[in-house]
Amino acid sequence: MRVLFPLQTHLVSGAERYTLQLAAALRDHGDVAPVIATSPASPLLAAAAADGLPAVPLELGGKLRRRTTARHALGWPAARARLRAAVRDHAPDVVVTQFALEQLLLAGTPGRHVTIRHGPVPAPLLVFPPTRRLLARYQAGCERVFAVSEPVARSVAGRLPGPAAVLLPGGVRTEHVAAAVAGRDRLRREWNVPPGSTLLAYVGRLERSKGLPQALALARSSPALRLVVAGDGTLARELEPYRDADLSASPVRHLGLVTRPLDVFAAADLTVLLTRDPGEGRPLALVESLAVGTPVLGSAHPAIVAARREHGPWVHVAAGAVALADVRAAAAGVAGAARAEVPSWADVASTFVEALAPAPARSPGRRRSPA
Repeated sequence: MRVLFPLQTHLVSGAERYTLQLAAALRDHGDVAPVIATSPASPLLAAAAADGLPAVPLELGGKLRRRTTARHALGWPAARARLRAAVRDHAPDVVVTQFALEQLLLAGTPGRHVTIRHGPVPAPLLVFPPTRRLLARYQAGCERVFAVSEPVARSVAGRLPGPAAVLLPGGVRTEHVAAAVAGRDRLRREWNVPPGSTLLAYVGRLERSKGLPQALALARSSPALRLVVAGDGTLARELEPYRDADLSASPVRHLGLVTRPLDVFAAADLTVLLTRDPGEGRPLALVESLAVGTPVLGSAHPAIVAARREHGPWVHVAAGAVALADVRAAAAGVAGAARAEVPSWADVASTFVEALAPAPARSPGRRRSPA
């Protein structure tokens, strides 16, 4: 089965990392040939190649956002033609979309289409009648709609036509977990983490809506705290003074993009997820952190609250502005608690493939002879 993942982005965040991990798991599952189609300016091309995944350049203008709306409106016909030509040229058995731009451009095209929802359907696209009609047309033609969490599945229900959402959570590569845990002390020595300090980890898109400023403020609030940051985004320039900084002398160390985020989570004492993003569904960073036994300190965002209900003390929700007391509570809460269980990417790939498998043909059975 040939699977095409069109993925338009110039940055890499949780959804993009999700795609690479899922594509690799599908390849390893057997009888699945994934292809990533993304912008030539995206680091995903190199990341896919490093993981042995076929990747092809496809420029559609980046993600659809408020500030890019005018540019996309002007380039709409050309972008639609390029994307549809890519689908024809690669002749996939299945096209998997995850972002609104690709779904709008592919509305009404024939073939097997699948969408993965990482968060609620963007409200502005549902309010504007032309985009609402295109999204409804696309999703109505989808063979499957996947959601990365139960809250996301509920947010999709009733908003657009199409099949009921199937849960397809994020996972971890189990073969990488043990290596990440084993390398914990080495990384802490490399970063010069002071003895007795609490190391916080932030891995993801470097944006205000993701809670990075709050994480930085928390790390600077106490000499007992340190923060290691990995990722790229609009706030990357503000973090340049901390690039590869020595944590014995600096409260923050910025690693840039990393290929093995599990290593970062395993080296930390606590992962911070202080997101305010209304489109947040189920952060992959949360799943990966719990997989290596690092508890999570989160904001009172619905996605984090839902994770608290699922994973108990391994996820601590800050009631208001996060403070040192929240750090202590999050670390102390897991003492003696059973380890949180998360799925593997092999499990996720199996769910994906099984959901797309055709239903077995029913035997007509033997007709009874008349008496």
